[in-house]
Amino acid sequence: MDDYISRKTAIDALGERPMTWTDSDYELGCANQYDLDRLAIETVPTANVQPVRHGHWIIKDNPGTGWYRVTCSECGEDVTSVAPVIGFFPNARVTWDFCPECGADMRGEQNDRNMD
Repeated sequence: MDDYISRKTAIDALGERPMTWTDSDYELGCANQYDLDRLAIETVPTANVQPVRHGHWIIKDNPGTGWYRVTCSECGEDVTSVAPVIGFFPNARVTWDFCPECGADMRGEQNDRNMD
C-alpha cells in the first residue's frame, strides 16, 4: 500500500536550497543532494489513511411488510433498521452520504437510481 504524506511537510523537510551553484558544488553536491532529499522525505511521518471506497445503496421492496430492505453495495451490510429513507418504493432514497458500517462514500449519480 502506498504511503500518504503531507505535501507541505515534505517541502518543509527539504528546507531551503542554495540559489546559485558553483562547479564544485554541482559536482560534489548533486549526488549527495539527491540522497539528502530522499532521506528528508522518507523521514516525513505518514498519515493514517485508507483508500476511499465508493458504493451505492441497494433498496429493495420487502413485500407484505410495507418496509424496505436497505443494504450497502460495498460491504453488504443490512442497514434497514437505521437507514433514513425518504419516499416510497420504487423511488425511495437513503439520505446518508456514507455507509455507517464500512464508511463507503455513497455520494454520486449512481445513488440517484439506487434500486436493484
